Amino acid sequence: LFGPTETAAPQVAFWPDKKGFTPRTLKSLIAAQNPVIDSPERFAEVSIAAKGLLALEQLLYAPAFNGYAPGSYTCHLVQAVAGDLARTAAGLERDWRADFAPTLASAGAADNAVFFDQDEALRALYTQLLHALEFTADARIGRPMGSFDKPRPARAEAHLSRRSLPNVLAASASAVALADALADWPLPRTHAALEALRAAAAKLDDPSFADAGDLSVRFKLEVLQQKVKALEAALEEEVGLALGIAPGFNASDGD
Repeated sequence: LFGPTETAAPQVAFWPDKKGFTPRTLKSLIAAQNPVIDSPERFAEVSIAAKGLLALEQLLYAPAFNGYAPGSYTCHLVQAVAGDLARTAAGLERDWRADFAPTLASAGAADNAVFFDQDEALRALYTQLLHALEFTADARIGRPMGSFDKPRPARAEAHLSRRSLPNVLAASASAVALADALADWPLPRTHAALEALRAAAAKLDDPSFADAGDLSVRFKLEVLQQKVKALEAALEEEVGLALGIAPGFNASDGD
């Protein structure tokens, strides 16, 4: 991640939450009836584990939280999290439009201390789309798959709201949309790979990956993961090479 998203992303979606900080932090706020939720300024200082989409998901879908009554502390907590998320989103849009988008567009200008030429800016954007696909394959699909002997369906992103598979599809489509914006040439292999990914996704019955322990489902998840990686390979060939970046470029470490 880069630009304003680099610091704001965890406030929008704190995941993976490997230690279960989100439910623990929410339980702590509720148990203490912490008045921090009454002030947007004070709530802004709350741990990121109690913010964003995944905190809202817990409050709306997890049985440990979603039995609250209208007007209760938890009800007001939902409103506080939603309000904070809206402010974060508005701030992100403002920072991108007013600051970082002009920085990208002016790459190579004498007063641009971030990107010394246009190629550097293009490489930064290209890195983001590769990283999105790597993260989707390794985390969004790989984490709930776990190992053959020990599947981990509860580790799927947004599994309570059954958004696990839709998030895979959305992230993949967004990467292709960014690639289309970067390239001023057709990307037929990339779009074919995206359609193949969608076809593989359509064969999964449970969008939450709750049935990842079933051998037949695991096979379908492995196929889906392979399709995401095939999409990444297509982008490397059709976009990366044109930008002078060799296939095999690692978006995670910049090598």
